[in-house]
Amino acid sequence: MTAAVPQQEARLPAQNTKIYKCLLAVVGNWPQTIMTLEIAAASHLNGKETSALMAVLSARGLVERLEERRGLLGGSIWRLTRTAAVLMRAEKE
Repeated sequence: MTAAVPQQEARLPAQNTKIYKCLLAVVGNWPQTIMTLEIAAASHLNGKETSALMAVLSARGLVERLEERRGLLGGSIWRLTRTAAVLMRAEKE
């Protein structure tokens, strides 16, 4: 899956939303990778909902899926994009 939004147009989701909580879980683990199950636990969401929200974050260019592990224990492996790291002030430009 590739981002549907050019990097320069990437925007953060609204704060205090489910999708923002998913992004915060990935940011909290940055620069390491994180699995869907870990994101779900940190966000207090179920796995299917988390997977859907992560797909949206990926389309927005904020996270990238390094390994698709649909149906496997722990789920897919994700990493914050550099664009998101800059927007979340986790990394300097």
